[in-house]
Amino acid sequence: MTESNPWEWQDDKQDQPLISNRVLDLSFCMQGDKIQVDHTKALSEGVSSHLPWLIDESLAGLHLIHVAGSQNGWMRPESPDALLYLSRRTRLVIRIPVSRMADAQALVGQTLDINGEVIKVGEAREKPITVSEVLIARHVVSPQEREEDFLRQVLKVFGELQIRSKTLLAGRTLSLEAPGGSVQTRSLMVANLKPEDSLRLQEEGMGEGRHFGCGVFIHHKGIAKVSTQ
Repeated sequence: MTESNPWEWQDDKQDQPLISNRVLDLSFCMQGDKIQVDHTKALSEGVSSHLPWLIDESLAGLHLIHVAGSQNGWMRPESPDALLYLSRRTRLVIRIPVSRMADAQALVGQTLDINGEVIKVGEAREKPITVSEVLIARHVVSPQEREEDFLRQVLKVFGELQIRSKTLLAGRTLSLEAPGGSVQTRSLMVANLKPEDSLRLQEEGMGEGRHFGCGVFIHHKGIAKVSTQ
């Protein structure tokens, strides 16, 4: 990117898309004190009870609630039963097709019971899906035990989506308690993405379980362009 225009990619045509016209994120205010680290099943079922179409909508996804891993020396706990303490800035975010904006407003004003913790959902703010050279999904459903098998499957999906980046980094494995039972996941970072591929990956996601927070890509902050050398 150039310093004069942060949305200008140095080696791409100016008519390439910068913002998705297919999907967006809705960021809801939340009122609540705390939530379990693994809130996957409860949050998915709570949100889906008010937005039942979320499960079958191919372009929709749920962002699991993520509190920063370090706050004044505080480290994010590892135990799934440990508690994350919510701040006023913590948001509940869902990714939806643009055509579902009116339907998603049904979540405003609802009260969710998340493993015994009460969360009140407030007003929503629209967040456009924009390009980024580096994306990360904190959880991708990964039944493969070996990292190389997982990455091979990722490249197969990339071929189907016509995404050209092969700069991949598989991260930690984690078990989540999902609505259908326990699932194994891996984090995945993808770098050196062209603008149209960046948007497509955020729109389409990867693998199963988008309605419970898997395969949903977001911008990776604080990392320079990754070398392919």
